[in-house]
Amino acid sequence: MKLKKSSKDWAESRGAALVGAPLKPSHDAEKFYRVTLQKAVKRMRKDYERELKKQLKPAIKSAAMDASSLGSQLGSMFGGLDDKWSKFFGKLARNLAGRVVDRINQTSKRNLDSSLKDLSGGLTIKTPKMPEAMWSELQAATRVNVGLIKSIQSQYHEKVFQAVMNNVGDAESIKGAAEKLVSKTYFIGETVAERAAFIARDQTSKLTTATNIARMESAGIKKVRWRHSGGSKDPRPLHLEYDGQIFDLDNPPIIEEDGTRGWAGETYNCRCYLVPIVAFGD
Repeated sequence: MKLKKSSKDWAESRGAALVGAPLKPSHDAEKFYRVTLQKAVKRMRKDYERELKKQLKPAIKSAAMDASSLGSQLGSMFGGLDDKWSKFFGKLARNLAGRVVDRINQTSKRNLDSSLKDLSGGLTIKTPKMPEAMWSELQAATRVNVGLIKSIQSQYHEKVFQAVMNNVGDAESIKGAAEKLVSKTYFIGETVAERAAFIARDQTSKLTTATNIARMESAGIKKVRWRHSGGSKDPRPLHLEYDGQIFDLDNPPIIEEDGTRGWAGETYNCRCYLVPIVAFGD
């Protein structure tokens, strides 16, 4: 990358480093991802609860229905719900994953362009829209996100199905079982909404880091500074230790206790971020 001569001379004379702006994940992209998923989850959860209550209403009013008949009716109900919502989430996954990946890609490019402008002392440094190394990264990220979005429905369905079908005949009466099962589905619904929020946050961080790394390498940036987010209740000791340290882009640090190497934002629930660096006097 090219730097203003005055900036380069100043840094070299002092053995200093020129520092860009922090490359944090996009809150707007994460919010778009999270809100879209949680709206879909809410619709699905209400549909399951509505249909379940409809099936259980006679059993709640009276214990006349036997467990075998109720189990058969519930099985048929679940088959219809699974077919309906697996198709819905399949279509959502194909549409949303591509939009999210594109949005994160565009936002990370704007942020990196701005960061490199700060680093260079005001020069506009154009980063390529699609470095060759990034194409397969984005394709893979899209496939991963399609799978994750679809898994929300399949995992929710399986949890509700098991919670209901494993307990139909366990209570002293069908009435008691029905009341118990209605309350269980609501709890599972809240849990799956939390999973949707985690997927949005985690994938936004991972993809932001991946696109930034590819573009920095393409622009000639060779070093980055690690920054700890400071927002975790249970921070990783390694990540706290790395806060402020400078690393070579071609030699990522260990990010997990098992020896896994990578970058800020790439591991489970990591909210750390990177800052581009041009270091002189090394």
